[in-house]
Amino acid sequence: MIPMTQAQEPSTETSSNPSASPSIEEIQVFGIRRSLESALEEKRFTTNLTEIINAMILENYRSKMSLKYSKIFQAFRLREIKVLALKYL
Repeated sequence: MIPMTQAQEPSTETSSNPSASPSIEEIQVFGIRRSLESALEEKRFTTNLTEIINAMILENYRSKMSLKYSKIFQAFRLREIKVLALKYL
């Protein structure tokens, strides 16, 4: 049997003591260092010929490329990109 759940309205009651029920907020920051580390790790353990490009490198290439290639780079503005073959880089 599958358990059922129902959506509930959020409680409008506020606590008189804010320290009694602290709200925990989690913030994850993904930066250039982690992007470079993960690209290096992936490149180290791959068995085929691959090239790993991270977001920082992609932005540098984007600024150097002609207008013809700018649309391609706009589509790849992700944190990390695995590129198997890119002829003009």
